[in-house]
This record gives sequence, structure tokens and C-alpha cells, in this order.
Amino acid sequence: MATDAFNQWLRPEMGARGVEVISTTRAGGVSTGKFAGFNVGVHVGDSDEAVQANRKMLHHQIPSVSTITWLNQVHGTRVIHAPSEYEEGVEADAVWSDEPGFACAVMTGDCLPVVLADIEGRCVAAVHGGWRGLAGGILKRTVEAMPVDADRLFAWLGPAIGPSAFGSVVMCSPPFTSLTMIWRFIPYPSSTISIFSTSIFLWDDSSWR
Repeated sequence: MATDAFNQWLRPEMGARGVEVISTTRAGGVSTGKFAGFNVGVHVGDSDEAVQANRKMLHHQIPSVSTITWLNQVHGTRVIHAPSEYEEGVEADAVWSDEPGFACAVMTGDCLPVVLADIEGRCVAAVHGGWRGLAGGILKRTVEAMPVDADRLFAWLGPAIGPSAFGSVVMCSPPFTSLTMIWRFIPYPSSTISIFSTSIFLWDDSSWR
């Protein structure tokens, strides 16, 4: 994998002490065909050999880490503590750690990846934010699982599908109406389809504090 491919990955600076965030792209990797590039998902039909080679390349980019948390994501709301609950393929959609040596990882295509980190670097979490998980409160569950006050957390929202590309049946809207969040539906040329923007959202729940 060429160095310039690594440079195409996102490496945002969160401002949390000692926390490094990497968001891979399709750049680099050994997968071919419709999976061409850096695919790390074993569940999509790519060859196991290519996926494992790509995962090994990622691991080499974070040599201080002994374990990358590869979850079986099911669009649910389960949150696990990596040091005590992680095993490869465990069913969960968010993972957090308060011990070094773990890279909390989630895989996303259209869904929203969210990283939460304590400002002092004492703990970090990764969340797979599909619309079902968001509606079910996975972000709140993750914040509640972490052993710091919510107002001590920084959040980074990674790449996700946007309003210009997401066609959604209008019936998807009711689960979100009970949440305090910024959301919108944009009319689509069809009377039965709307565009749902998950790019910007906000919870204002004092019980998190």
C-alpha cells in the first residue's frame, strides 16, 4: 500500500489528550472488483484473504494498539466495554475503552460514525450511527456507559450519507419525532419518497449531565 494512499485517510484532530482518530477511505488496499480498495468488512462478500490483508495494513498504521475491535454491527443499541467484553465478531454497535491497547472501531458505509473522547484522554468510544440505532438512543447509551461527565466529552462525526443521496420512505420519520434533534425531510420528485438528512443532529437532554 503506497504512502500516498494512507495520506488520503482522514485523521482529524479532536483536541482530546492522546487520542488519535483515523477514518479510512477506499484508497489503497488489495480488494478488487466492486470491493476495490481498502475494504475491511468480512460480511459483504469480499474474499477473506483480501479483508485480512487490509486489516493487517490498518494495524500497521497504529503500532501502539494490540487489538482493533471488529464488531458484528446489527443497527442496534448495544454498547460494549472493550477491555472486559470484546471478542472478535461480538454483536454490538458501539464500543468504548478506558485502557490503552484497544482501537475502538466501527465500520460504516452510509451510516454515521461517531467518535467520543474524554477531553483528558481517559476514555474513548466509537459508535455506528445508523438511523435505527440513533432512533433507539445509541449515542445516549454510549455516553452513559463512559465513566466521565457528558460535558467532558468531545465528539467527532465522520463521513456519512447526505441529503442529496439518500432516498427514504416517508414512514421512516415517526421514530425520530420524539427526539430533541435537528432533522429535516427534503421533498423528492416522487410523492412517496423524501430525502432524510442525518448530517446535523442535536440532543439536549439534561439527564446526561
